[in-house]
Formats: sequence, structure tokens, C-alpha cells
Amino acid sequence: MASESVRRRMLLVATGLVIGVAAILALGVIPLSRAYLSLHAWPDTASPFYGAFVIANALVAAALLRATRVTRPGGCASTELLGAAGLLALASSFVLLMPALDLYSEGNLMQGATVLLFACAGGDLAAAVLAFTAVVVRLRQPPSQ
Repeated sequence: MASESVRRRMLLVATGLVIGVAAILALGVIPLSRAYLSLHAWPDTASPFYGAFVIANALVAAALLRATRVTRPGGCASTELLGAAGLLALASSFVLLMPALDLYSEGNLMQGATVLLFACAGGDLAAAVLAFTAVVVRLRQPPSQ
């Protein structure tokens, strides 16, 4: 029973991280990318790209919250849902690293957005690790719990 409460806490922390990443993208990165006008930046195409990640993080958060409620013996739905959420968060983390590294090469012009994107990538990576750890904790539980 103690491992179940630890698993739920990990999932709630991961959910908080993912919601924080979505908020940072929506309130920080998208406005900065729209304000950045140069010959190399296309703000009209960057904003929908980041908007897709806001939606993806909202889906991951919903899946993580749903997985905290699934307590069936064996937990098949919970582990599959957690695995899918973890994979989506991991993919989001690595894909967000690409524009962060690209903006890093721009120099001081987009320093704020670069820092925010690195923080978002790290938050998604931490959430993925917590989701995968919760899967392991769930699979190691005895079937009677």
C-alpha cells in the first residue's frame, strides 16, 4: 500500500511539471517567438509549433491524472497509460531541445526564450522519468494489491 501512495505522489509531481511546461510555453515562449522578427525567424509558423506542444502536454497531464485514479488489480490500463504518457513526454522533451539549441546559436536576441525552452525540455524529461518509474513501481506490486 505504501508503494501505491509513492506512485501517486510521483504522478502528481509529474503532472505538475507537465502543466508547468504547458504554462511556460503558452505564456512565455509563444509571446517571445511572436515578438522576435528577423529575416531568419518566422513567427507565424513557430507559434503553432509551440501550440502543438501545449496541447501535447495537456494530453500528457490528463493521462497522468487518469493513471492516478486507475487502481485495478494488475493495473494493465494504468501501466499502458503511463507508458504512453511517458513516451509522449520523452519525445516532447527531445523535440523541444532542437529549437532551444537553434535559438542558443542565435545569441542574445532570444536568450529568454532559449532559457525557457531548456527549462521546458528538462521538465518534460523529468516527468517522463517519473512516469516510467511509476510504471516500474506498479509492475513490482504484488497482484493482491
